[in-house]
Order: sequence, then C-alpha cells, then structure tokens
Amino acid sequence: MILVDTSAFVEFFRGNSVVRGLQHSIEQDDVVLHSLVELELALGGVKPEIAELLQVLARCESIPDATLREFIGRRNLAGQGIGYVDCQILAACLANGYRLWTMDKKLDRLWKAMV
Repeated sequence: MILVDTSAFVEFFRGNSVVRGLQHSIEQDDVVLHSLVELELALGGVKPEIAELLQVLARCESIPDATLREFIGRRNLAGQGIGYVDCQILAACLANGYRLWTMDKKLDRLWKAMV
C-alpha cells in the first residue's frame, strides 16, 4: 500500500503529469489515505467529485501522541523542518509497512533515510 500525502494529492488533482501513476494505484486499490491528509485536503476546499474519490480509499488513522513523541526522539526528527502531520505520515508508514508518495522534498529526504 502507498500512503499518499497532501502534496501529491494536490498535484494529482491539478493534473500534474509528475503524479500520473497515482490514478493507476488508486484503481488497483493500492492507496491509503491518512485521516490528517483527508482533513488537510478538506481545508483546501474539496470539490464533490474529489470528495467522492477520497471516500473509497482505504484509511489510516493517526499514531497516538505518546507513541509519536517516542518516534520523534528515536528518529531524531526534532529540528528537521517537518510538522506534526508529516511526522504522523512517517510514523504511520513505518508502523504499517506503507510506501510513501510525496512531493515534499524534506519529507521525501527523511523518508528515504528511514527505509
């Protein structure tokens, strides 16, 4: 399964060819949607057809905050330039064996250093 972050979904909805393979992954039921990514997308104003697409994706819930604090310490993430949602995404990917699809360079760099 691939956890797709907000930046990749935004580019996909814009029709950016960089994420053209995402449609195939969605059709193959290989995409998981983190609950916080869904909320970030909602804050951006989701069109009805996009909301409908998001409803059919598998879901990934947040990691408990106490576990996330331990993860931040173990992985030396403090001061790395990412926020709470990105940290949740990294932890969820590692905890569940997901791959990550992101357009965020900092997040991508940290992810590649972890796997």
